Amino acid sequence: MQVEFSVVLTQFLFFGLMILIGFLSIKLRLIDGQVLSSVAMLIARLIMPCMIFGNIAGVGTLRELLAAWPMLLAGLVELLFMIALGMATARLARLRGDRHDAYVAAHAFSNSGFMGIPLMESLYGAAGILRISLYSLPENALMWTLGVHLTTGRAERAGRAGGLRATAFNMLRQPTVLALLLGIAALVLRVDPDNIVVDTIAGIGGTSKYIAMLYLGGSIAFLDFKSFFRERSIFLLIASKLIVAPLALYYLLRLLPVFSPEVALTAAIVASLPAMSSTAIFARAGNSEAADYVTQCVMMTTLFSLVTIPFVLWLCR
Repeated sequence: MQVEFSVVLTQFLFFGLMILIGFLSIKLRLIDGQVLSSVAMLIARLIMPCMIFGNIAGVGTLRELLAAWPMLLAGLVELLFMIALGMATARLARLRGDRHDAYVAAHAFSNSGFMGIPLMESLYGAAGILRISLYSLPENALMWTLGVHLTTGRAERAGRAGGLRATAFNMLRQPTVLALLLGIAALVLRVDPDNIVVDTIAGIGGTSKYIAMLYLGGSIAFLDFKSFFRERSIFLLIASKLIVAPLALYYLLRLLPVFSPEVALTAAIVASLPAMSSTAIFARAGNSEAADYVTQCVMMTTLFSLVTIPFVLWLCR
């Protein structure tokens, strides 16, 4: 556990420094709010889709993907569990409207792309990347559909063309959803991931952990720090998402013979990650009234996860 703690600490110190640089960039007026908004658009429309395509296209062959069905099933179980628990605790906190939706999104979706992949690579090498990439496929599928829906303001959603067909069409137009479909197509067609096109796209996606953290740091500069500690629901989110959920999932999956200890531990690690930073980005882009609130959720879970992730790993050893 000492080695794992040092690896986790190193990764979170890196993320903290990137956030600090983004914060200081705003405070020192190196960039302004308009630039920050453009960065959010760049992340949502280019960098994240490239990251998704690169991760999926590089997970291996379709046969390897199908052989890893317990990992995929565990990822789906974890996601449904996190959504259900998020809805239950949001109701317990008496949240309404955009804030309710943002809370559920923050609880359901973990920062597996920006933080989970570097952490798993540090702990388990290339095998860790493959494991979390497969595990996160269900999350990627729902983040860029249900997640975008939840983080878009209700007034914004009401102003759009109604109907299930229109909603599905709007989702398919999302760059991130297109990237997901193209990544799966690359697996089915057995496209060699070691080529200049895939390498270039994956390289662009690889900048996500830097630019997303810089964006979050810049966003913090516009927030009232006192409000962090006035939001009781955020502390409920921290307890539920970062401690209760990963431990419950770990021991639940260990009881089921279809899941190996490695799958159960992967579930615990992913569930214990902080809220996905893209929830804050999409809330801002979707004109959600809870954009500041979900940014607080992301930041507070990120800060507290520095302590809770080693704690969860220690209990799951």
